[in-house]
Amino acid sequence: MAVIGWQNEGDCWMVAGWAFRQVIEDLRSQSSPDSEMISELERAKDLKYLFIDSVNAELAKRLANAIRETASGIQSGKIRSGLLDKPYGATSMAEYRNSMQELLAVVSRSSGRVGQ
Repeated sequence: MAVIGWQNEGDCWMVAGWAFRQVIEDLRSQSSPDSEMISELERAKDLKYLFIDSVNAELAKRLANAIRETASGIQSGKIRSGLLDKPYGATSMAEYRNSMQELLAVVSRSSGRVGQ
């Protein structure tokens, strides 16, 4: 299991490791020019958690916005997830897309913490 969320509030998206790694990969592919964000995403991948409120305010804002944009894009089909290039079936892709709503809810509930 792995989490993305808010350490100080205990509001988190908890998922299987493969889904977490895929979100990190999808976020990374959408954030290519932002070396600070990529570094934080790589760290999160190793630690199996990403607490948005554990980084500086400016990076937290960029992370929250990137999560919102990427998750909503994957959910709507506007962003192609790297999961499609892996040997998972249609059921896994559907589960992944559906879990984006939960991730969006966690990030959106807390959007006032870092601004938009």
